[in-house]
Amino acid sequence: MKIIIGFISYNQSTNRYLPFFLPSLKKAVYELEDIDFEIISLDNSEDYFDNYTYIDNFRRESGLLDKFLLIKSDCNLGFARGFNLIINEAIERKADLFLAVNPDVVLEDDSINKLVCEFIKNKDNFNLVSSFSPKILKWNFENNQLTKNIDSLGIGLNRLHRFFDVGQGELDNNYEFDEKKEIFGVSGAAAFFNIRALVDVAYNNGKHLEFFDEMMFMYKEDIDLAYRLQLAGWKSYLVPGAKVYHDRNLSSKSLNIYSLIFKEGENKLRSQSFLNQLILILKFKKLRFSFKVWVPSSFRFVFLLFYGLLFERRQILKIFSLRKEIEKRRKALKNRNNIVSNIEKLMKNG
Repeated sequence: MKIIIGFISYNQSTNRYLPFFLPSLKKAVYELEDIDFEIISLDNSEDYFDNYTYIDNFRRESGLLDKFLLIKSDCNLGFARGFNLIINEAIERKADLFLAVNPDVVLEDDSINKLVCEFIKNKDNFNLVSSFSPKILKWNFENNQLTKNIDSLGIGLNRLHRFFDVGQGELDNNYEFDEKKEIFGVSGAAAFFNIRALVDVAYNNGKHLEFFDEMMFMYKEDIDLAYRLQLAGWKSYLVPGAKVYHDRNLSSKSLNIYSLIFKEGENKLRSQSFLNQLILILKFKKLRFSFKVWVPSSFRFVFLLFYGLLFERRQILKIFSLRKEIEKRRKALKNRNNIVSNIEKLMKNG
C-alpha cells in the first residue's frame, strides 16, 4: 500500500504557517509504520520564492528529501487545478491513498496513521469507501492554541441544498464517539481519498483527468467532488479518532446576506463562491429528488438568481457563458442505482 500526501503553498498567506505545519507533518508520516509514503508539494506563488525556499530547506534538513517532491508553478493554478496536478502525479507513482491537506493545518502525530488503519481494517473499503475525514478542530493561530472548538466534522447539506461544515463552532465535547460515522463528504482542509474512487468519478477534459472541477478556481470544489462521489455510490466517513487543527480565516457561517453585500474587501472571494454555487446547482439540477427536496431547492435557486441580478451581474453573465461546459460535465456524471435517495437520507431538515 502506498499513500501520497499533497499540499499547495501560495504567497505570504501560506508562509507564516509552514514553521508549524511542516514539523507536524514530519511527525505524522514517521508514525506510518511499514507504509510506503511520499509527499508532493506544489508552490503556486507568484513572484514570491520564500515558500519554495523554506519547504526545500525543510525537506533536506528533515531527512525527507527522497520522500518529498517539490514542484514550482509558473502561475497560480488555483486549488482545483493545483490538486489535480498533484493527484495525477500520485497516480503515476502508483498511490493507493491520497491525503489532501492545507498548510494552515497542524496534524496530531497519529492522525494519518489512524486514517490509514481505517482503510486496511476491511479490504472492502477499497471498493466501497471514497474518503475519510479526520475530526478537524479549530487552531487559534494568533495565540498558537489548539482548541476543542470544532471546525469541521465533514460536509453536510440540507433540503435547500445549502452546504455547511458539520458541527462548526460547537465544542468537541458534544461529539465524543469512537466509531466512524457516515457523512456527505470531506472538507478540503484535510481530506483522505481512495484513489480508485477519484479515478472512478474523474472528468477527462481531453488533456488530463480532473478530480476537482477546474471551473471552480477556489471554493466549493470539495463539495462538488463529494457530490459526484455520492452519486457514483461511494461512501464517505468521519474518523473521529484522527484529529487535526485548522486555522479558518473565512468561516462558512460568515456567509450571510449582510456580509455578502457590505464587506467590500471580501467581494472578490464571495463573488467566486457565488459563481461556484450556481455551477453546483446547474450541474446537479436534473437529479430526481423527492418533492420535499425539490421544492425548497428550487426556491433557493430562484433566490440566488434574484440576488445575482442585484449584486453579481458579472457572475450571472459568466454562468451563461459556461452553460455548454457545465452541460458536458453534467452528462459525464455517474449516477448509479438512483442514488439520490441515499443522499436525501444524509440531508438535514433545515
